[in-house]
Amino acid sequence: MFYALSLWWSYQAFPEEYSVDTNYCQYAQGRLFAQGVVWGRGKEFRGISSMWNCMLSVPPKGGASKYPPGYSGLITIAWSLGSTRALNPLCGALTLVLVVLTVRRMYANRLVTGWVVALSFLSVYFVHMSAEFWNHPSALLACAAIVWSVSRERGKEVSSFITLGLALVFCMLTRPLSGIAMAIFLGGVGVTRWRQRDGECVRPIAMMVAAGASSVLGIVLLGAYNQILTGSVFISGYELLHGTPHNPGFHVDPYGRDFTPWAAMKDLFARWKSLNVWLFMWPIPSLTLLGVWCVSCRRWMRADGIFVWWLTVQSLVYCYMWSAGQVQFGPRF
Repeated sequence: MFYALSLWWSYQAFPEEYSVDTNYCQYAQGRLFAQGVVWGRGKEFRGISSMWNCMLSVPPKGGASKYPPGYSGLITIAWSLGSTRALNPLCGALTLVLVVLTVRRMYANRLVTGWVVALSFLSVYFVHMSAEFWNHPSALLACAAIVWSVSRERGKEVSSFITLGLALVFCMLTRPLSGIAMAIFLGGVGVTRWRQRDGECVRPIAMMVAAGASSVLGIVLLGAYNQILTGSVFISGYELLHGTPHNPGFHVDPYGRDFTPWAAMKDLFARWKSLNVWLFMWPIPSLTLLGVWCVSCRRWMRADGIFVWWLTVQSLVYCYMWSAGQVQFGPRF
């Protein structure tokens, strides 16, 4: 049902697929991948001059997207199957399935699971994001798959670690900061479980090894793609197109602002404030529900700690990314 809802809204809100430069260039890159190349020319690029903000242009080679390759790879698969519009609604629906499975496993409470489903359908932000044509739904699906793999019961370690590894590699290749955040998340969960192992230490150590190996693989693959794209393992498409101020970190950002840790904290507050408005778009602040959940009169559960840790790590890691001028687009990170 969520897939049908977000697909319907996609047709209503976005009659034309990939109509904005920042998502069209990823679509064009997916078409190039289908031809087996990274750089290219052709009808996939409807005028590089109209996409100056996200396209690399080298006359002998043609054009290429500045973005990491993960989402464009998914577009290649969706295009070969004949429906790129269905890609993000499918990612949103699968994310909801994984979240429901995770909550059902970790809380074992039908009422909590029912509230998760209901609020997901009522979240204007979640539905709208799943109907769009950017890479955020696919990265969110990867993050949800990682948390789901952590929640699975004993006896399913092999399939859980395979899921964890594939999802983490994809996240590194789609939104690298999200991938780094999830690697830190897995490290924290692994250390906590090892300290509370009650005589069983193989599983948490194996999880940390799987997370570490997947992180290294994702970074190596991203570096290899950078080598093809920019000629250097350490230079991304962003840096080649916009220069070093575009990189994450504390420095003078592209807006000319001295991006300091204090500025990062203000950006973090702006993101959470934006989420408070956009999540449900109710008269009541959206994050009131989170506050009620945290202070409700019930015993704190391990699952609560995992979800709070996930939110904390994602929030803090993205403090390294300047974005004060982009908050009007919603809490995309």
